[in-house]
Amino acid sequence: MIALLYQLAGHPSPPPSDEPCPELPPPDELWQAIRARLPDEEDDSPSLRWPLIIVSVVGLLIGAAICLSLLLELRPAS
Repeated sequence: MIALLYQLAGHPSPPPSDEPCPELPPPDELWQAIRARLPDEEDDSPSLRWPLIIVSVVGLLIGAAICLSLLLELRPAS
């Protein structure tokens, strides 16, 4: 995990040691470098909004149809 954080920040990995968890550099160096590489949340693909809504509604309708068909199969025969 530590090596992944270093890799995301663009820093060289820490040298291997016998310590269970090597210390991270001060947050100012590492976290700012990681945040600079993450995409901005405000402009996160607005073009995907409607397709995701449509897929969610279709998924709910399919789930409801499956539940209703299972309930009809479990209905006692008269």
